[in-house]
Amino acid sequence: MTATRVPPDFEWYDAWILAAVVYASDESESVPLWRVVAVADGLNKAIVSRDELELAFGRLIQAGYVRVVPDGFAPTAPAVAFRAPGPPVEHIARAIGAKSWFPGVPMPRTPDETYVSKDAYRKAVKKYGKEFRKMYRAEREKD
Repeated sequence: MTATRVPPDFEWYDAWILAAVVYASDESESVPLWRVVAVADGLNKAIVSRDELELAFGRLIQAGYVRVVPDGFAPTAPAVAFRAPGPPVEHIARAIGAKSWFPGVPMPRTPDETYVSKDAYRKAVKKYGKEFRKMYRAEREKD
């Protein structure tokens, strides 16, 4: 008898994180954590929390949409197939059946550090800030 894999119930931020991984991958093998944070910020104009990342990666990996690689995360072929014109997060949310976001919903919390440790998160946010400032300075110098 073969066990069937039941997909998890996806939260709204799962779609946000999956969209960040898919659209940051640019056909490369992996996406470092700092780049996931950066693309997520670009998609939603907010810095994703460590808890959102930890919980989302757990569900996305379980569902077979993301895999852990030595220098970060990589989307699987089924996840890359979600790329389509239009708003990435909304499109992926529909594709995976993620719950809608509602104001007042408490932020997710978890003590787990399986996929994103507190230290790795701190370093990723710091690296993103450094890269953002570098890019911003370069754009200002062009003007």
